[in-house]
Amino acid sequence: HAAPLNSTAHERLARALSLNDALNEAEQEARQAVRLDGSNALAHAWYGWILGRQGKYKTALAEEKIAVDLDEKNAFAYQTMGLILTSTGEYSQAIRAYERAIKNDPDDLGSYLNMAAAMGRKGDYAGAASVYRKVISLNRRSSLAHIGLGSALGKIGDLDGQVREFQTAVALAPRS
Repeated sequence: HAAPLNSTAHERLARALSLNDALNEAEQEARQAVRLDGSNALAHAWYGWILGRQGKYKTALAEEKIAVDLDEKNAFAYQTMGLILTSTGEYSQAIRAYERAIKNDPDDLGSYLNMAAAMGRKGDYAGAASVYRKVISLNRRSSLAHIGLGSALGKIGDLDGQVREFQTAVALAPRS
């Protein structure tokens, strides 16, 4: 029981370090977590996320694939896979990864937003607009979704819709 417990402790430390931008230390802790317990899907997912933040995309993607092989319902791993694939310009594969993330965690608006962004980068502005509308149906106060929808609408020639969405985003943005 000691190895899985130690693996979890290292994974949690890696997560905390990575969220504080201490990526080199986080990488060491995540690597230790997967060494201690190779069946810890969350440790593989965080290790991949950390590697992706460092631009080590090939190794990061390999870790995410291990994570989803261990736990096919690991929405975080699929979302991270999508981020990595978007970073490398593999938009169609990224979109499929986001679809899997959404299937496994339909309440995580981040996967929808990231998928819409990948669609936009791919040039599928109508698809991106549709996904941004889905986010807005789930959370009307998402200024990011209104900004994204406005951008997508502008790309497909709906300039009135673009202005309307940007105005909504401005109204929702916190005042400083």
